[in-house]
Amino acid sequence: MKKIYLSIILIFALFVNVFAQDDIDTDTDATVVVNKHGETILPQEGDIAIGADMVPFMNYVGNMFNGNVGNSFSGSFLGGPNTIFLKYFIADDAAVRVRFKSEKQSNYDDYFVRDDAAFLADPLTNDKVVDRRLNAYSSYGIGLGYEKFRGNGRLRGTYGAEFWFAYTNQNYSYEYGNTMTTANNAPTTSNFFGGSNQLSSRNLSQTNPFGNGGLDLGLNAFVGVEYFIMPKISLGSELSWGVNYHNRTQSSTETEYWDGAAVASVTTLGSPSEPYFSLGMANPAVRLYLMFHF
Repeated sequence: MKKIYLSIILIFALFVNVFAQDDIDTDTDATVVVNKHGETILPQEGDIAIGADMVPFMNYVGNMFNGNVGNSFSGSFLGGPNTIFLKYFIADDAAVRVRFKSEKQSNYDDYFVRDDAAFLADPLTNDKVVDRRLNAYSSYGIGLGYEKFRGNGRLRGTYGAEFWFAYTNQNYSYEYGNTMTTANNAPTTSNFFGGSNQLSSRNLSQTNPFGNGGLDLGLNAFVGVEYFIMPKISLGSELSWGVNYHNRTQSSTETEYWDGAAVASVTTLGSPSEPYFSLGMANPAVRLYLMFHF
């Protein structure tokens, strides 16, 4: 881990050293900072900015230096994958910012189990059928904020506030190769960990089974620092703190089972909806970013 952070510091220092040699600040009117080529270094009123997450780059650098593919860094500028971060400068030292995330994932877990019909006809058969579990996950969020900047050189302080809204949902659905019937009321069923059992009750669907779905609202203050390594290209980091409201969605499970006379199904409610407040460092607490201004 120390090697990872050391490599990050060295790369950052290299950026600063290389670009600072080419871009020597000169103050033309005490408010506009330009380099020796006359290019404006800091963003100005009317500019827009697009942010990029530096965390994947850090993971790659760590893996490159020690050959370990499992390195990770906990900071995240974007608050999650597939997030767009934009700024519009309403003044040279102030901007409104928008953060939008839209993530949708689905994956299948397929496992072979014994074909009960073939086994009934021939106990020596090796025929298999497939049990499938579909994991569908979606997450949406938007943040609106106001940001101020302090300082006229390459190094600037930042501070402001942001309101954000997010919604997350996760569902599992199941398909079985052996149908539950009157003749086969305990079909061979995968446990989705590589094994199987003869079950007279099994899941058809699950909604937010791990309690990670729900609604989140927050109002956070943030403070940070950014350094312009090139004209209108900056590296920065920020910390955020505030009050957050969370409402976890109630979980539920639909199950099919043999009731002794026929195949039936029932929906069972799991953990109830759970609203609560939190006060403190926002998640993610640390953000690290690369910004391009136009």
